[in-house]
Amino acid sequence: MHNISVNKSKVAFADKCGQKMGTFANTTEAKQFVSWLLNIK
Repeated sequence: MHNISVNKSKVAFADKCGQKMGTFANTTEAKQFVSWLLNIK
């Protein structure tokens, strides 16, 4: 299960070190980052 939240250009996610937040220039970059997060192993 993934713990990811997206709000326009901000992405919040949890990893083994805790909660993280990323702010991107636009929604396209945020969506690309989420796609990358979902594909890393």
